[in-house]
Amino acid sequence: MFRLRITITQYACFVFFCLLFFSVSTLSARELVPPTLREVGVSENIGRSISLDLSFLNEKNERVLLSDYFGEEKAVIINLAYYSCPMLCHLVAQGLVTALKELPFQIGTRYDVLSVSIDPQDTVDNAAAFEKKYATQFNDDTATSYWHFLTGNPGAIETLTSDLGFRYRYNEKTKQFAHSAAIVILTPDGNISRYLYGIQYDPFDMKMGIIEAQNRRTISSIERVLLFCYNYDPQTRKYVVYAYGVMRIGGGVTLFLIVLSFLYYMKIKKRK
Repeated sequence: MFRLRITITQYACFVFFCLLFFSVSTLSARELVPPTLREVGVSENIGRSISLDLSFLNEKNERVLLSDYFGEEKAVIINLAYYSCPMLCHLVAQGLVTALKELPFQIGTRYDVLSVSIDPQDTVDNAAAFEKKYATQFNDDTATSYWHFLTGNPGAIETLTSDLGFRYRYNEKTKQFAHSAAIVILTPDGNISRYLYGIQYDPFDMKMGIIEAQNRRTISSIERVLLFCYNYDPQTRKYVVYAYGVMRIGGGVTLFLIVLSFLYYMKIKKRK
């Protein structure tokens, strides 16, 4: 009996010290994350309207409003970046170009793209350099008419990033912005429809995001079926097969075939 008590006591102490070690380790891991990075991320504001009355300068040094790029029957992809970024922004922009070039429709037909700098110090020359590097990679020479590169004042930038749920911080030591790798797809009237993450984008996810953002009246019957059969999974951050939707379509087809077979049978029977 005495030996059993000792064993239980030792086991309890072991569990206690394990929990203590885990708690300290977790706390230490959190402390290792720089305070700047703790404040960086994306809060998805699906369905929220962005402020379309915000004023920016485009790559041609023209004063524009965000509303200038909305209102048509096209989705709008917003890529938040800063043009002096040493790496991440370039990876995101290049990943965007690669995915868009794989789409079955050309830039400007079903969607436009806006790259907006989060750095108030960025200039029109910086924006023009970004345009030359990325918007000119398309086979279509008119692509530069549908991918615009904007710079703005702190107020406009703060309002837009807040609307989009895009949280970033400036690091005084490195003189760089800490931010997430993500793009946002919006509806033609400026409502947030979908977020896609990373530096490489699956062309199918990009296609589905654009179709989903467009007005249902402007998409084809096949695209309506795709939207019915595929749903966006927030866990995998990809469009996946929607089993219930597929089952409903399968059930509808089966019922149609049964009715068709019955009518054919009745027709043959009447002839006899």
